[in-house]
Amino acid sequence: MNPLYLHYASAIFQVAIEEDKGVRYNNDLALVNLCFRKHPDYLKFLDSELSDSEYRIASIDRVFGSDRLSPAVIGFLKILVRNKGIKHFGDIYKAFEGLYDKKWGILRGKVFSPFPLDEETLVRLEKAFSRKYGKNVVLESILDKRVIGGMRVQIEDHLFDYSIATKIETIKERLLYGKDD
Repeated sequence: MNPLYLHYASAIFQVAIEEDKGVRYNNDLALVNLCFRKHPDYLKFLDSELSDSEYRIASIDRVFGSDRLSPAVIGFLKILVRNKGIKHFGDIYKAFEGLYDKKWGILRGKVFSPFPLDEETLVRLEKAFSRKYGKNVVLESILDKRVIGGMRVQIEDHLFDYSIATKIETIKERLLYGKDD
């Protein structure tokens, strides 16, 4: 990770901790990250040298407004625009999220399945893995048509494979090579 991204992330994280608003800042930054991912043209506009920087900065107030985001996060976005760092917001947010997760003992993972998971199933999986790890596990559901039946769960460097294809492969190896797990 680029040290500059971590520097920006550490700065806003420290403000969040000092103001005792870690959850609020994390939610605000997640919302901005989602906005930039869904509207990459707006991010390009904020980074563009073709329009006046004050006009671009003023657009942050118009788009996000102080009623949507905390004033410190609004100010942080303006600093990134002024310092030509807004184009790296996704990486900065990822670094912030890492600091946030470490502080509050959160592990993030992904569930790969060939079908959309309903919220109840995702919550049950999160609870089960939270008990296993002794930390709060937050999972993101990802559609993956390559998974044949079942699902795969990846948390950090661990892959838990509950797919039918893997179960069939395990049975095949046992039959062919006499391997026992």
